[in-house]
Amino acid sequence: MFKKLMLTCLLFIPIMGLAQPASDIQLATHYYQSGEFDKAILYYEKIYSQNPTKIYYTTLLKSYLAVKDYKQAEKLVKQRIKSNPELAYIVDLGHIYEEQEESKKANQTYDKAIKSIPSDASEVIKLSKAFQSYNNNEYALRTYEKGRKESKGKYPFNIEIAELYEKQGKYELMIKEYLDLLSVNEAYMQSIQSSLENANALDKSSKQFQILRNELVKNVQKNPNKMVYSEMLTWLYLQINDFDMALIQTKAIDKRNKEEGERVIKLAQAAYNNKAYNASIKAYEYVITKGDESPYYYMAKTQQLSAYRDKLTFTNSFEKEDVIQLEKKYKLALNEVKIPKLQVELLKNLASLQALYLNQIDSAITTINKAIGYRNVSKNLLAECKIDLADYLVLKNEVWDASLYYSQVEKDYKYDEIGERAKFKNAKISYYTGDFKWAKAQLDVLKGSTSKLIANDALWLSVLITDNTTADTNETPMRIFAEAELLILQNRFNEALILFDSIQKIFPAHSLDDDILFQKHKINVKEQKYDQAIKELNQIITKYSDGLLADNALFTLAEIYENEKQDVEKAKELYLQLMKEYPGSLRNVEAKKRFRALRGEQLN
Repeated sequence: MFKKLMLTCLLFIPIMGLAQPASDIQLATHYYQSGEFDKAILYYEKIYSQNPTKIYYTTLLKSYLAVKDYKQAEKLVKQRIKSNPELAYIVDLGHIYEEQEESKKANQTYDKAIKSIPSDASEVIKLSKAFQSYNNNEYALRTYEKGRKESKGKYPFNIEIAELYEKQGKYELMIKEYLDLLSVNEAYMQSIQSSLENANALDKSSKQFQILRNELVKNVQKNPNKMVYSEMLTWLYLQINDFDMALIQTKAIDKRNKEEGERVIKLAQAAYNNKAYNASIKAYEYVITKGDESPYYYMAKTQQLSAYRDKLTFTNSFEKEDVIQLEKKYKLALNEVKIPKLQVELLKNLASLQALYLNQIDSAITTINKAIGYRNVSKNLLAECKIDLADYLVLKNEVWDASLYYSQVEKDYKYDEIGERAKFKNAKISYYTGDFKWAKAQLDVLKGSTSKLIANDALWLSVLITDNTTADTNETPMRIFAEAELLILQNRFNEALILFDSIQKIFPAHSLDDDILFQKHKINVKEQKYDQAIKELNQIITKYSDGLLADNALFTLAEIYENEKQDVEKAKELYLQLMKEYPGSLRNVEAKKRFRALRGEQLN
């Protein structure tokens, strides 16, 4: 029994010994955070004497300075320097003198630290950071300058000095440091671009941006053979989506380097993706002028036509003659371009133009069938063409033939996005023809699609069917509505409007009323009757603000003001309204993006 008692005591003693410092640390931290530095010092002195780590040294020093006990602070720092001669501790000593308004003594101490700088870059950075911790940017800068001299070009400290200038708001000097580094080592370009982005130099309204652009232009003019400055200027213009200016620089680089147009093609694609169609067309034209010896000639030919097409159709404001002229360009390109993949893409796009914008459905079907006849191109591309063929058959009202083609693609690509898209289109055929039970069964499967767009569309249509085909609901209005939707797809607008009006007359105050307004707005947009479309969307927003379509209507209305009415302020107002009133809307992410773009913010 006695042995057991002794063993317990022996085990208990060291545990108690360990618990005491932990308690001291908790008390010291508590008093320090509460601003009771006198009490904190009592504990930190004890802790530091037993465990002289840097963290306890720093906290104890700050506590001494807080109570203005400079004598003890100086003693602590000098002991620290003696046991651990880091240059940063000399800065602490200098700061103690500065706190006592002994400027001469402080500067002498700081000078001593700088004179002792080794050639090791990491030590230079540590010392400068120590000065910066006391907001002593003058000596922090002197440290880097001395380090630069000592390193003899091995480590120039441009980035560190630039960051220091940024803190001081000295943007001209900051940018000079970055550009000087580029002239010595182009490998830093990506790092410098990131630093400039963090320094807010990509905001067109900022002082930094103006200085950066001016300095880059000067450097391009002064050093025409240094491509890095032209590349940086191109990058800057791309960040603010100024594709016209970016194209000027990119063409200049291409010419100087005697390149084959690769970087111009990339610029053209970026401009196209950002809907800067004029710049995209010009960029492709530059590559085309290089002739068919350029490896990018046929690609430029094909993609330029896509840019022309989207430029015409993006705002829906075009004349039929414009589309006819574009159709001729496609046919000319088909005679020249002999690469099978590009030929199929040209045929696919030509068919789309004929079906959707010239209302030449039979011509579109003939054209797309030519594309499907190719055998030495990717199966995915041919499957896309098959979906297009089915779409055109729907336009021709041959819905069951269309369903066969959708089914083929769905079967061949059962677990791919393209197969899910075909399945969704097939479900819509069942919907158009009034087979709501089968349509809903397919849509419910598609709610789990990996494609967010397909999943959302499937959910939306499924909810529409459910809300209007319950056991105690007359399905007639839903059947008429679905039939009218098909007529809109087929550009039979007058017939569709007659059906919509019949629903509202025969079944007044029906749950489909807001859906009918939304479909009517679609017709008016297609016919370029924007004022009428705006009225219908506003009706949805005001009369059915709690309905499922209200957020969609707001977003669509904002788009019309942005793209068709060219009223940026009204568009911004509507995007903002959507974000505030419908924070859970699926349209919110895109609305925020559009709002920021219209406000001139840089988007990453």
